[in-house]
Amino acid sequence: MGRFYREEHPGRTGPGVREAQTVTAMKCIHIAILLLCLAASLLAAGCVSEGDDDVAVVEYNRTGGIAGFDDRLVIYENGTATVSRDGTVTTFSPDPQALARVRAIVASEAFQSLEESYLPQQQGYDLISYEVTAGGKGVRAEDGAVPAALEPLITELNEIIRESTAP
Repeated sequence: MGRFYREEHPGRTGPGVREAQTVTAMKCIHIAILLLCLAASLLAAGCVSEGDDDVAVVEYNRTGGIAGFDDRLVIYENGTATVSRDGTVTTFSPDPQALARVRAIVASEAFQSLEESYLPQQQGYDLISYEVTAGGKGVRAEDGAVPAALEPLITELNEIIRESTAP
């Protein structure tokens, strides 16, 4: 009886079991490879750059002061900008003339020769801190110690922030 059962159901015992296990294992391996390739392609798709349009030209942070500023401005190569203020992010296209002035200031020898940090001798609770990263350079300054070469850039960037919040 046992012999008859085995011959009639070769998948349960004997050489047929090994073949079925091999086929099942190969299917699992192929599915696993397919899933890994799919996952790798999805991850790689997220790493593709869209070109220079999304490259930040200027990053600016303004914090502190009596008004309690906590503003972040990023100007991109394509002429768009984002302002993060009070938990709201606004994307817009600033005035092209303002952008040209910002680029000229950033490219100037006066800006490029600035030190990394300018802090006042006396600290205060109502001082505003400014951080600018542009042209491969980062500069941090606080009210009471802002160098003359940085003032025009801060003025332009503050105006762009104001423009983004205008109705």
